[in-house]
Amino acid sequence: MSKKKEKPPLVAVEPIKTRNDLEHAVARMGELQRQKRELENHFNDQIQQLQEELGDRIKPIEEGILAISLGIKAYTDRNRKELFPTDKKTAELTTGSISYRDKPAAVKTRTSARLIEKILAENGMLEFYNKAVTKFNRVFLRMKLELNKDAILSDPITARKITKIEIEDEIERLYVKPATVEGTDMEVAV
Repeated sequence: MSKKKEKPPLVAVEPIKTRNDLEHAVARMGELQRQKRELENHFNDQIQQLQEELGDRIKPIEEGILAISLGIKAYTDRNRKELFPTDKKTAELTTGSISYRDKPAAVKTRTSARLIEKILAENGMLEFYNKAVTKFNRVFLRMKLELNKDAILSDPITARKITKIEIEDEIERLYVKPATVEGTDMEVAV
């Protein structure tokens, strides 16, 4: 469902009849804005302190989760045939489940104007591109170039040579999903 747009609250309009009233209204508005900024700064400082305290308290818990998940990964890798017979991807345990999932290859490099210009220059297309952009601009059209990630992933060896693009290889990840009493799902990728 779409959220209904909230109407601004009804407020009593300050009557301004003279220039002096106008001067006072502007001054009062400045004072209220300053008070608002002070309150926001005060609470933002408190939020920052709470986040730092939370980080300090969570760190040993996260380290414990990491240690356990690495142990689970080592055991699962050693006993994969027993846990996952006939190419099953998920093993149901009384305390939760563990599963393997493939993470597909991905292009890590982000498109930037400098990268596009470098690729065009190295392949003798920069002058052609600049002329085309000029012609398009004359008729109010814009030309946008971007990396063709599908083509890069279909021929990663050539793409790496031509454009020096970083590609994350396809990997298989282990996911651990403990059963929880509260009904909240929590999954850890190893």
